[in-house]
Amino acid sequence: MDKLLLEWLKATTINEDTWQTALSSVFHISPKPIRDKEIYQDYVLRVEQEEISANRTSGNRWTNEELEALKEAIENGVTQLEMAAALPHRS
Repeated sequence: MDKLLLEWLKATTINEDTWQTALSSVFHISPKPIRDKEIYQDYVLRVEQEEISANRTSGNRWTNEELEALKEAIENGVTQLEMAAALPHRS
């Protein structure tokens, strides 16, 4: 953490809890696309995989079939339970 920034924040009228929260949230990246022990080539291979086999921590990409099912569900006014049943990996 930059010491000058830290000293500046302490000198302001912002209380300590507030600036600690601000500093901790400034550098947060979510979702983090590449894992800590993954090289770029591994990342590319992983994200090219489809559906559940892709093993994504931030969720798998929506397939065209899923998007079409979602569109039809919205247009037909289905309940949340029916939508969850139609898209079981998205609920």
